[in-house]
Amino acid sequence: MALFARLRRKKVNPALTSASGETGSTSLLISQLATLAPGLMPSHVHFAEKYITSLGMDRSALKVPEIQQLFHLAGLNPTLDSIEQLLQESGQEASSVQNIRVFLSLWSKYLSSSHEERLLTQAFTFFDRNGDGSISTQEFEEVMTELGDKLTREECQLFIKLIDKDGDDQVQFGEFLSALKKDSMAGIMNSESVKALGDGHPTVETPDRDK
Repeated sequence: MALFARLRRKKVNPALTSASGETGSTSLLISQLATLAPGLMPSHVHFAEKYITSLGMDRSALKVPEIQQLFHLAGLNPTLDSIEQLLQESGQEASSVQNIRVFLSLWSKYLSSSHEERLLTQAFTFFDRNGDGSISTQEFEEVMTELGDKLTREECQLFIKLIDKDGDDQVQFGEFLSALKKDSMAGIMNSESVKALGDGHPTVETPDRDK
């Protein structure tokens, strides 16, 4: 109990280290994938093991640049900053070396966050009608009307003002992303409506207000 209390205070996931403190065998890693790295398959473990060995890396002491190199070999392109952020979110010290268990956990988290960001990019494109890289009050009002939520111009102006951080009366992608991730747009956009947007300007079904 005392051990788990210390882990909780440090925000460390106990699944990232085995009971003995070792990184675990390949078969053990595969057996624990569901909790260690949701969404990954045994082939991901074999891939990591293969390249860690062939590149002469230490599976129990991976440096952040080495983790980035493994990601690149897997066809992914995270920045060093994004890897360090994932480490911090996992309760790990970004400046310290990591074991293969941590790498597999980061791989799972990165794939999940990348998918979410692609969906949010599609949503932003849907709102950005003229493709100039920002969302105006008029564009926001038009899209909300299509989504079945007709807001007044004043309501749209107020909403844009709440999200707009640089005071230019428009919403840039970074501001849009920040607002969605902080649930500032709860009730206006949800995961299902974001998924439905796709590319371009698809037909959006208007909700039945009588339900």
